[in-house]
Amino acid sequence: MTPSDLPLADVSATATLLLALALNLALCSASRVSALFAWPATGAARLIRTLEARYNRPHATEKMRRADSVSVAIVLLLAGLGFGVGLSLFLRGIPYGWIVAAAFIAMLLNLRPQLERMRILANAVRDGSPEEARATLGLITGRDACEEGASGICKAAIESTAMALAQGVVGPLLWYLVGDLPGLFAFRIIDTASVMIDERSENARSFGWAPRCLDAILLYPAVAIAALFARLAAVLVPGARLRASPVLALRGARYAWPVFSAVIAAFADGLAVRLGGPVCVGAFHREGDSFGPSRDAGLADLARARSLFLAATLLIAAGLTLSTFLFGPAQPLFSAQ
Repeated sequence: MTPSDLPLADVSATATLLLALALNLALCSASRVSALFAWPATGAARLIRTLEARYNRPHATEKMRRADSVSVAIVLLLAGLGFGVGLSLFLRGIPYGWIVAAAFIAMLLNLRPQLERMRILANAVRDGSPEEARATLGLITGRDACEEGASGICKAAIESTAMALAQGVVGPLLWYLVGDLPGLFAFRIIDTASVMIDERSENARSFGWAPRCLDAILLYPAVAIAALFARLAAVLVPGARLRASPVLALRGARYAWPVFSAVIAAFADGLAVRLGGPVCVGAFHREGDSFGPSRDAGLADLARARSLFLAATLLIAAGLTLSTFLFGPAQPLFSAQ
């Protein structure tokens, strides 16, 4: 008997993704358990640091850094694709390899970790001092609150949650459906590089140019899908509202990181709070437009943002399930197998 002859030896891509979502919620916490599942991201981060240390040279001109940036982006893209192809070929030859694939996908989702971070931050805002809440925000999101008080902390946390829906949930699911494990790992390593090689210095801005551009291309469809489901999920969250708000899309409002504008607008509309404006990461400030009404975010909005994030994810899972019943089992558009 070959592996393919076993019951449920091979299932659709949608079933694999549904199992990955369930595994992430059940096992991939942001605490000790998640360390067991973090090694792909850790390996990617180590590779990125090695490349940056080798090629982002202090004496290089901007033109040289741009050229090295393109080379590094290509190397990272090939590394992600190569690892994904090798893993896919390996899993094809073992019984129930799709379950192992689901575990790898679960490692790269930011679902349960984001829910836990938001709960921790809400507790810090509710029970701790403003200084403690601000320190917690920086520790778990990497951001600072540009505005003083709890409202600035809540606004930054809600924006982080909106970005996580696109970057940490929809993006991995989408690029798995498009390119199987190679597509997933390529997206994840490029996205990780765009975050790690930040813009807080001229050297980093030039050197990280190509990974950021490539990441934006990969993120745009994920952000559009995330914004759609965030708007639909508003009907499931008490206190939120469903509002199409085409005016925001037509007026050209741009978030500090423009690629995330649509999903930031969706959360601002759904929660009826003001989001956007300047973004602060340490001493680094980046300007952006404001979204939504003038009402400042509060602790209740932070809880609703967490619920909106979870509801949107559940709607995505329901959409994957419904698509299987309507259109039959689906496989990645470009499969390594």
